[in-house]
Amino acid sequence: MERLRFREFFLQAWAAAAPRKLPWIFGAVIAAAGIAENQLSEQMLGNRASFKDLIQAASETMPETMSIILILILLFAISIFGKSNLIVSLAFITGKTGLPNHPNTAHTIAKNFFRAFRLECLAFLAILAVIGILAIPLLIASSRNPEALTLLIPLSIFTLILVAIIVFLIKQLALFYLLLSPVRTREAIELGSALLYRFVIPNLLFGLFSLALAILFTFCVNLVILGIAVLFDKASVPVPETYASLAIGFASFAWFAVFQQALWLAFFKSIASPREPEKVVEKEEAALITTNLPEIPPAQ
Repeated sequence: MERLRFREFFLQAWAAAAPRKLPWIFGAVIAAAGIAENQLSEQMLGNRASFKDLIQAASETMPETMSIILILILLFAISIFGKSNLIVSLAFITGKTGLPNHPNTAHTIAKNFFRAFRLECLAFLAILAVIGILAIPLLIASSRNPEALTLLIPLSIFTLILVAIIVFLIKQLALFYLLLSPVRTREAIELGSALLYRFVIPNLLFGLFSLALAILFTFCVNLVILGIAVLFDKASVPVPETYASLAIGFASFAWFAVFQQALWLAFFKSIASPREPEKVVEKEEAALITTNLPEIPPAQ
């Protein structure tokens, strides 16, 4: 297995995340959709301590709950819109020139979005299908043998997590193929699956690396926002603390959206790009090269 060059990926993503017009526009779209999703999710969850309380509160305020769900779906589509065009714009910047779907016209921007949205919907339906399949034995056991639920529930959760990881990685790789190559959705999924099968461990390691960076970055941004809140509380600043925190959070997550996609793009190129064939040296030639040849005698 080839050793992952995490430092090289990081430096490439850092350079690609420098302020540029198109990537930052689409990164800002992703950040805005993410912040709005977070605010609506907090509003929807509220102080509900359990899933049962959440279901009860949702049933009591059904029209409001349905409105929030529809808005969340819309925001999810907006984030896909930003992500799909961000990937193509980053690929164009990092050297893959001549892309026919470079997002500089409304037609190509819409085309990138619909191709990525189709793939995201298929991934979502795959997860829903797995949830439905796993729910069948749980429903049967709950009515006939409730004691079996103590074993079935952890096993179902583990299976769902494993399948979700596989679907996520295939979707990530297929998305690059779909947006950066002239292939259809089915072919992109097949290529992404084959690439994941070939590089299972590197994909898992890089996924953990990307997740760790996201957690660390979010933690650091929250610390900065908390420091701003304390500063505004002690000092009389004319600007409201909420606006300052929102502006810093928006700019930070817009940058990180660009950085994160550039990181995945660098990793994808490292495993998907064809490698130059190594020169094979015959055994006899190798032995001849490594052997000390006798000196040629001088001419008589």
